Amino acid sequence: IEEPISPETLAKEVGMSTRQLERLFRRYLNRSPKRYYMELRLQKARNLLMQTDMSVINVALACGFASPSHFSKCYRAHYDTTPYRERGSHASRLSILQARARAARGALRGPFFKNVMTLARRHPYAKHTLRKSPKRPLTC
Repeated sequence: IEEPISPETLAKEVGMSTRQLERLFRRYLNRSPKRYYMELRLQKARNLLMQTDMSVINVALACGFASPSHFSKCYRAHYDTTPYRERGSHASRLSILQARARAARGALRGPFFKNVMTLARRHPYAKHTLRKSPKRPLTC
């Protein structure tokens, strides 16, 4: 994917004419070979944006785009958002999910957690479940 393949080269590799290759792509995939290859590159780029910390420029180069501006233009045309926004929205969704997971595991112990626990202790129905247990001396 890093180095784009022309339809002519692809046709020669499979032993048919470029026109025949285009007809087959249209018939079975409903798109041209160039369009199909572009979509593969954009899917790979989206995966890299979502799953790695690679910069947008490096993602563009890894997926065979000559410039970040061309990559951004193609990405926006296909996904209706820019790669920068996609990375930002994914990062914010990920941070929210990570914060929820930490809270569920009890790893969140900041002032917010203390305030929530204080409020919960004051709730009349939570008296028995969240009350601190008295410290008892250990007996052996």
